[in-house]
Amino acid sequence: MSIKDEIIKNADGGIKESFDPELIRAFDIADQTVDKELVKPENVRLNKDKFRLSGDGIFYTIQGEGITTGIPVVFLRLHVCNLRCTWCDAYYTWNPKSKEFWTESYEHTPEEVAELIKKEWTCENSFTPKTVVVTGGEPLLQRDLIDKLMQIMHDWNFEIETEQ
Repeated sequence: MSIKDEIIKNADGGIKESFDPELIRAFDIADQTVDKELVKPENVRLNKDKFRLSGDGIFYTIQGEGITTGIPVVFLRLHVCNLRCTWCDAYYTWNPKSKEFWTESYEHTPEEVAELIKKEWTCENSFTPKTVVVTGGEPLLQRDLIDKLMQIMHDWNFEIETEQ
């Protein structure tokens, strides 16, 4: 039985429809294997001077959860996670059985990330606070870089999504 099937069977009477479609996709990916040629540790190694971002690293959107639901934000999606939260919809940031885990991350310095975030901010309402949501992977694995980014972007609000 696959990971997905086992969890669905044991949750809420096995009602598959109660699961988020992205979560179902994450479990499907978890049941796959990756071509050994793609598995390169240097593609996921964390660097003390550069952020390791996920393939969809920086993007403008509307916050979909938490106390700022409905507010325009820029997401900073970091790569690599030491947790395995069953509800995580960003499987490609933590699951080494997914091709994306090994092939879609990239690095930028905090200064470069700050510039990219500013370019992504397209909200025209001057009353909307400029906000960055740092998510993952596990953001606290790159905490020192986040601290530096917050110093660079001192006039922005920051939210950090973590389970630690």
